[in-house]
Amino acid sequence: MTETVALYMRLSSEDANEGESFSIGNQRDLLHHFLKGHREFDGCTVMEFCDDGYTGTNFDRPEVQKMLSMAGNPIRCIIVKDFSRFGRNLIEVGDYLDQIFPFLGVRFIAVNEDYDSKKSLGSAVSLDVSLKAMVYEMYSRDISEKIRCVQKAKMKKGEYLCAIAFYGYKKSGTEKNKLEIDEPAADVVRRIFRMAADGTAPTQIALSLNTEGILSPLAYRRRNHTDGGDGKWPVTLPTGQGTMSGALFVMNGIRAVWSAGNEPQWTFPKSRQ
Repeated sequence: MTETVALYMRLSSEDANEGESFSIGNQRDLLHHFLKGHREFDGCTVMEFCDDGYTGTNFDRPEVQKMLSMAGNPIRCIIVKDFSRFGRNLIEVGDYLDQIFPFLGVRFIAVNEDYDSKKSLGSAVSLDVSLKAMVYEMYSRDISEKIRCVQKAKMKKGEYLCAIAFYGYKKSGTEKNKLEIDEPAADVVRRIFRMAADGTAPTQIALSLNTEGILSPLAYRRRNHTDGGDGKWPVTLPTGQGTMSGALFVMNGIRAVWSAGNEPQWTFPKSRQ
């Protein structure tokens, strides 16, 4: 066989809860094992497409869109671990299996479902395929809602769930989902507050920090993560306004946002003013 075969893999945050069996590596191993076990694929050109971190409830995924744009020419066969890897939306998955792929002459194989469109009789979407797609869609909605509920409960308890801490803070090394004050950066934040309170414009604040060689928040984080950075505080935007416009700083739990409009000023929550 000299045709082009596409191996499609997908992993989303919902699937991460299912453990190692859903990992990209295991999907890849399963698909290549399937190819080796079927002589009809000997000599074929194999292309891999992988969407890591994308939900299957829609097809707004870069790699699946790239693969679909090549369906029919040169891709003549698409192989996935199961239907849920391709998509969890019953209607859209059904459209591809029953109409689009047959029209383009594309064969579709779901390994774990023992489904091969080449061997299907009549409509490509049989009752069992429709039921499985429906279950996958319902499962995706259910697990997404559960994840949101868990995250909301954690936030109510004061847990910090973001990957990166605010400038001036660092993630605790002893307690999960907790922040600690990062004193070197916190001193800079306190200084910015004092300068702003004294009436110093944000551009002048940035120039002062750059003159003294104080790293910007992004460069400070990059240095701590050893991924480089020029260490400059941005002074101007293409519009001519200072790039500290809209910048968020937090001190003692008080949020302050510099907004550069006709009358640039620091703004605080009304309850704190």
